[in-house]
Amino acid sequence: MIMKTVYVLGAGFSAAANLPMMNNFLDKAKDIAEETSDNRLENLLEKIDSLSNIKNHCKIDLLNIEEAFSILMTEDWLKKTHHTEDMRYLIKLVIDKHTPKISNAINENSLGELGIKNLIKKDNPYQKIFCFLSRVMCLRYKKDLENKNRIIVERFENNEKNDIITLNYDILLENCLDIINRYVAENNKIEFSEKFSELYKLHGSIENNNSIMPPTWAKYKIDPELEKIWLKAFDKLSKANEIVFIGYSFPDTDSYFSYFFKLAIHYSKNLKKITVVNPDEKAGNRCREILGFEKLELINKKWDLFDFDAAFYNRDNDEWYYSSETLISK
Repeated sequence: MIMKTVYVLGAGFSAAANLPMMNNFLDKAKDIAEETSDNRLENLLEKIDSLSNIKNHCKIDLLNIEEAFSILMTEDWLKKTHHTEDMRYLIKLVIDKHTPKISNAINENSLGELGIKNLIKKDNPYQKIFCFLSRVMCLRYKKDLENKNRIIVERFENNEKNDIITLNYDILLENCLDIINRYVAENNKIEFSEKFSELYKLHGSIENNNSIMPPTWAKYKIDPELEKIWLKAFDKLSKANEIVFIGYSFPDTDSYFSYFFKLAIHYSKNLKKITVVNPDEKAGNRCREILGFEKLELINKKWDLFDFDAAFYNRDNDEWYYSSETLISK
């Protein structure tokens, strides 16, 4: 029997690579506006600041992008304004600014000198993501005997199938595969697919600005192509044996996903365990209140602090891959 696990990634996952969280996203946008004098960005930030009069009568946190954007989205709906494209513009601008450059991650020495485990600089943000993907995608690395600067990457079979659902807009995972594929022959490239692991980006991606779904309550305004991704993700969740949340805490503005997830659980027949990985104990407890699952395990720890170095290394065959026990543990 194949064990099916779905990893659900929230903003806390990408924060390990120094990308902003929802509660400091607008601060990062203001920094960019000051540096660049971007009129479009400045106009949107001024519009958000103009909402401050709400504080005279209601509690509001305008530093939280989810709350500020939800109000603007409501204005689009009722007043027929057009803030959505500017919100997408801001999201892409901030994420592009803070996404680690691939060129800074690659070691300058030859692969023969480095060894497979050191494809990426040890202290670079992509190094932990490399370890995460290596484990989730069940990748086995070995040297190409015909070319010392190439590696052969295969999927090792261990009766498991892992897929990834992300609520983030960034392309950290895609960039990491790009780094790996720089050392791989053209006919051996790794990609998100049924063969390895599938990736579902529920809120869109900065690679396609039109697909970006701003972090608001109005998730019903979904792009038809994005809807197909939600349907596929729903199928994966409903068939999973285990679901692991990393850096996600079911925020109020994401109630749409909460209902989506609960419906998937309704159709699930094989779910054995839910694991929530979040260093914020309050966020973890909120997940417990929302999910209420009997076999829920909370791990109050940053995901990038897991012992990724505890890997199985076969010296005789010069192969390297993670054993099944090394990814999520207390």
